[in-house]
Amino acid sequence: PGPTFACAGDNFASANLISGVSGSTVCSNTGATGETGEPTTFGGGQLETIWYEWTAPVSGTVTFDTCVATTDYDTTLGVYTGAAVNALTTVVTNDDGTGCSNFRSLLSFSAVAGTTYFVQVGGFGNGDGTFQLNRNMTVPSMTVAKSSGQTQITAPGVLSYTILVDNTGTVDLTGISILDALTQDGAARTLSMLIALTVAVP
Repeated sequence: PGPTFACAGDNFASANLISGVSGSTVCSNTGATGETGEPTTFGGGQLETIWYEWTAPVSGTVTFDTCVATTDYDTTLGVYTGAAVNALTTVVTNDDGTGCSNFRSLLSFSAVAGTTYFVQVGGFGNGDGTFQLNRNMTVPSMTVAKSSGQTQITAPGVLSYTILVDNTGTVDLTGISILDALTQDGAARTLSMLIALTVAVP
């Protein structure tokens, strides 16, 4: 009979494709095998690894982890760049992530938009079992739009308009500062406001 692992990605060349700033996937490395030249995992022993391929959609800090209570074995994680399993550049690796129970793994790094990263999941030593690989990307981003329902103003008068700040990222934004450039009779006028608020992720 063939190998008994529960998903694809046993070989680097057939890595599981994952996408987006966040998500999770469940797999087992039971029956998976190593390849010649593949990076070794923590604890030595026989390689039983599963590979994932992820291209960063934007630049930001991304976290990969196996810190899920439903999994029950000691995992290892590695992130690499490169085109061949025997010619990879290490980005970051982890054995036991801080805050993870039962020796599960967690790592973070600064991802660059458009760069393809390969994530290697294995077990400490000869360990194997079911794992859940999670990813979450921190992406600060916002848009600012100004609008007014008035088409004209008679002096002296008041022009009312709205400035809308929209958090389009994945983290809360604080200490937002808005600089609004104005002109009057062809001369520049400046209105500065410091908004003491938090723009939460919708």
